[in-house]
Amino acid sequence: MRRRTLVGSGITACGIAGLGAIGVRHQPALQFSFYLAGVRFNEVGADPIASQTAVTVVQERWNGKPAYSVSLAGGDKLGFVPASVALQLAGRQILSTHLAQVDTYAVPWKRYRVTLTAC
Repeated sequence: MRRRTLVGSGITACGIAGLGAIGVRHQPALQFSFYLAGVRFNEVGADPIASQTAVTVVQERWNGKPAYSVSLAGGDKLGFVPASVALQLAGRQILSTHLAQVDTYAVPWKRYRVTLTAC
């Protein structure tokens, strides 16, 4: 999907999700880019992971605060969204998430860079 199409569909989805009782409320799509936290605690299968791979984000709670785990389509957990980003995501709809960069030889906290679009 071309970037322009992706951003346009994200803005449309945010506009539809933002409809309220008062009238039309527009929420711009926000794009976050971050390295996954907690990577060293999760074992991933032997298959190589390519960048631009779609990942799944699931909302959880940790110590009473919102937390989000990031997993591959097969169910292998890669890590977590950093706490600073998780607080900004609270109450937002996640539109798309994918691995922007994969470096299997990097230190664990810089192994997977994720791009997430939310509104």
